Amino acid sequence: MAEITTTTRLRLPAGPHDAELDRTGQVFGRLERLLHVRLRAIDRGTVAEGEPATRNAVKTDFCARHGITARH
Repeated sequence: MAEITTTTRLRLPAGPHDAELDRTGQVFGRLERLLHVRLRAIDRGTVAEGEPATRNAVKTDFCARHGITARH
């Protein structure tokens, strides 16, 4: 059975929500980059002392530290 993926783009009128959406995007963009830096440190074997040393542990710790869920 073939899977189909679709995307919907909403064209909302400009409004006060734009600034909040921009800030939210910036926050989650920074968090995503930080997570990838920590995961890359594991790949390179350069994990800082006291930091989680497995990919799963990093993700779990990261979510707890930043108060987000894995779906964020």
